[in-house]
Amino acid sequence: MYRVRRISRRSCLPALFARGSLPSCMNRHSQKYESGVALITVLLIVALGTILSTAAFRQIALDVRRSSNLSGAEQGYQYALGLEGWAMAALAEDWRLSGNTDSRIEPWSRPLPVIQVDGGQLTGVMDDLDGRFNLNNLFIGGKRQEEQIRIFRRLLTVLGLNPDLAEVAIDWIDLDSYPGRGGAEDTEYARNDPPYRAANQPFTHPTELRLLYGVDQDVYDRLRPFIATLPTGEEPTQVNINTARPELLQALSDRITPGIAEELYKDGKANFETVDAFLNQQRLQDLPLTDLRPLIKTHSNFFLAHGTVEMRGVAQHYYSVIQRSTTSYQTVFRSRGSY
Repeated sequence: MYRVRRISRRSCLPALFARGSLPSCMNRHSQKYESGVALITVLLIVALGTILSTAAFRQIALDVRRSSNLSGAEQGYQYALGLEGWAMAALAEDWRLSGNTDSRIEPWSRPLPVIQVDGGQLTGVMDDLDGRFNLNNLFIGGKRQEEQIRIFRRLLTVLGLNPDLAEVAIDWIDLDSYPGRGGAEDTEYARNDPPYRAANQPFTHPTELRLLYGVDQDVYDRLRPFIATLPTGEEPTQVNINTARPELLQALSDRITPGIAEELYKDGKANFETVDAFLNQQRLQDLPLTDLRPLIKTHSNFFLAHGTVEMRGVAQHYYSVIQRSTTSYQTVFRSRGSY
C-alpha cells in the first residue's frame, strides 16, 4: 500500500525562520501569484487603452462629421441666398413683361431646373402667397373681420375640417384673453405640457397653427397649401383669383359650387387680366357675385420662394417670403425646414 504524503504549509515555516528567506515551496507559489497579477494588470491596461482610443476616434469622427455638416449648412445657406436672388430677378422680369397681372402660366411659376454645384445640387420653385387665405385677415385693427371669417369657415368646411377652428385662430391673434364661442384662450393652453399662452398678435409663420387648440398634424397638413401669414394694413389683403386653388375659390362665396370653382381654376391656367373680366364670365352671370369685388384681384404682391439644396447627400429646404412693389423687391421673412 502506498502512502500519500501531504506537505503542509506549516512545514515551510521553520525553514523560513531558520534561514530568513522563503523556502522553495512558497517561492514557487509567490512567483505564480505575481505572474497572474501581472497578466491581469496588462489585460486591464490593454482593455482600458482600447476603450479610450475607441472613444477618442469616435469623438474625432463626430467632430469631423459636425464640421462637415456645419460647412455644408453654411454653403447651402449661401446657395439659398442665390436662389432668392433668382426669384427676385424672375419677378422683376415678370413685371416688365406682364405688368399688373400674375398667373400660374407665367415664367415665374416654373420650377428652376436642377443645378449641379460643388458638393451637391440645388433647385427652386415659387408660389403665390396672394393666392392663399391670409390668416391675419381675421382680426385687423382690434376688430373682427366678419367677411374674412366667413370665407375661412367655408374653406375649413370644404376641406372637411371643423369650421370652429376659425374662432380658435381669432382668439390666438386678438388682444383679449376671453375665448369666443368655440375658441380657446390662455386657460386652454395652460393645460399643455409645457404650458404656454395665446400670442395675442398677428401670425408670423403658418406653423404657429400647430400650437392652436384642435390643430394636429393632419389638420395642419390639409390647411398648409391654402394659408399664408402676410402683413396687413388697415384692410385685409385680397385673393388673387388667377392663382387661388379651387377650394379657396369655392370658399369665397357660398354661391360658388365645386363645379364652378373647378371651371374658374381652369386646371391652373386661369389668366384673368382684370376683376371685371372674372366677374363678367358667362358662367357667373346668374350669380350675383359683385360683392366679391373688394375681396379679389388679379395681381400679387407676396411670393414664396422655396429652394432645395442637397449637399453631401443631405437635403435642406429654405423658404423666403418676397414682397414685390412697383419699384422694389424685398425679403420680409426667411425660414428653414418648412413653411
